[in-house]
Amino acid sequence: MGSLRNGTERGLLHEEEKEEPILMEQSQRFCMFPIRYPQIWEMYKKAQASFWTAKEVDLFLDFQHWETLSESEKHFSSTSFAETLAFACVEGIFFSGSFCAIFWLKKGGMMPGLTFSNELISIDEGLRCDFACQLYSLLQKQLLYMAKISSHCA
Repeated sequence: MGSLRNGTERGLLHEEEKEEPILMEQSQRFCMFPIRYPQIWEMYKKAQASFWTAKEVDLFLDFQHWETLSESEKHFSSTSFAETLAFACVEGIFFSGSFCAIFWLKKGGMMPGLTFSNELISIDEGLRCDFACQLYSLLQKQLLYMAKISSHCA
């Protein structure tokens, strides 16, 4: 892929894009119908159907089940939790740069569809990051726990 800093590489990529039917500029490209790529539409519908709320998750038996786990099973589950927490933190840090780049377009009043979707996605990512921070703030041994998380990242 071409770098934005390298005009030659970017130019070559642009030429390749012209040969890809799905990337070609078309007067009807912003119209939803007729659907030209049913497989893309299906992926969109799957993503749309994947929305869920906490109300849908019944955790009633989980505490009781946790008590029946062996120490190694609890350790395995806790380690997975630590990795999930670390991943949420990394997402919050690394995605921020991408969001800022697209927000720059918004500041110029450009690409309203892209910038609006970026805003919605950044809200989702921000919530995940805030949740990870909130979860961390509730830990009794925060620094010790972070050392364990860091050891998994190394």
